[in-house]
Amino acid sequence: MNYPKELPERFSLKARQVFTPEGVLDNAFVHIDQGEITSVNESLIEGYSLFDIGERKLMPGLIDLHIHGYAGVDIMDATPESICEMAQELAKNGVTGFLGTTVTARWDHILSALRNIRQCIYNDMDTRGAELLGSYLEGPFFTPKHKGAHPERLFVAPTEDRLTELLTVSGGTLKVVALAPEVNKAVDATQQLVDNGVQVAMGHSDANYDQAVACIDAGARIAVHLFNGMSGLHHREPGCVGAFLSHDKVTSELIADGVHLHPAILNLSWKCKGSDQAVLITDCMCAGGLSDGEYQLGELPVIVKEGVARTESGSLAGSTLTLNSAVRNMVRVAKIPEIDAIRMATEIPAKLIGSDQTIGVIAPGRKANLVVMDDDYNVELTLVKGQPVYIKKSELN
Repeated sequence: MNYPKELPERFSLKARQVFTPEGVLDNAFVHIDQGEITSVNESLIEGYSLFDIGERKLMPGLIDLHIHGYAGVDIMDATPESICEMAQELAKNGVTGFLGTTVTARWDHILSALRNIRQCIYNDMDTRGAELLGSYLEGPFFTPKHKGAHPERLFVAPTEDRLTELLTVSGGTLKVVALAPEVNKAVDATQQLVDNGVQVAMGHSDANYDQAVACIDAGARIAVHLFNGMSGLHHREPGCVGAFLSHDKVTSELIADGVHLHPAILNLSWKCKGSDQAVLITDCMCAGGLSDGEYQLGELPVIVKEGVARTESGSLAGSTLTLNSAVRNMVRVAKIPEIDAIRMATEIPAKLIGSDQTIGVIAPGRKANLVVMDDDYNVELTLVKGQPVYIKKSELN
């Protein structure tokens, strides 16, 4: 299939497989008018230009809620121009939306990154790639034992004043704040953030089961990269992992790169949480899409070797994973049903940030943020609001 650089206002895509909330539709049509999906059915509508993508898969655009950078761009230091570059590169992986994710750094540095993201969104910046959906604060509200690639000298407590400053500076664009459930004022902080419409994620923590449950009861709903950077599961002290797996209200982030989690753990997590309570993330840093070498993650030097990012002390420092590869790994390696793996990278992240009425599914009334993939989850075409933001060169008309 050769795709044009620009599509008409009103057109239909026909695919062998269309992934919808109701299941996989065979040989179905998705009808699009002015960037919005108008209907999904098994027949062509008069007045719509037809593009038959043949034996390909048509699915909602992927959404990466936890990504620190890509293609040389670090969210902590990104300008609007470099965010556009990152967004265009992400579109090559089928990503149509993402949260710019910070790391532990000096307080003023974090605030600057949040201001920059707010400015991009307030200015309705056209990235000509994936949409910037908001920000995700990962750090500095953590504890030392499971710090990972976060410098503990910069850890602080989530006081009311600090959270108020975050909310003010971000101006409604802050979607997720991560904290360790055992830090001072964690429950109060959770309640304050939830009351202001911000999701609370729990991680980089040595909390016991009861401390984790206290934050869950206060409204925390996300586990930061489950198993990584948290107290593990023990039959007498379930810890963070036990709390997150056993509470249906908690959605667990999973890094399916074959490094952070064994395939059996990915499969076990899916069996415990189902596709409704698990979300695929990349946790990618600026080296994603680039060769091995020396990089920075926030204020820490990072060495990437054979695609694995680590600090000088050997701790994992994010990943170089792409989200379409995460879907592939869940299906091919972890043996998860395909439709579940796709939901974890589309519908579930959209629900977590309250955007499922506009993105994340192929259904009437949603944006035509779509991706066309082959059977090995290689991306051929990515659409945002019904227009191509990436076309594989061999498929360009």
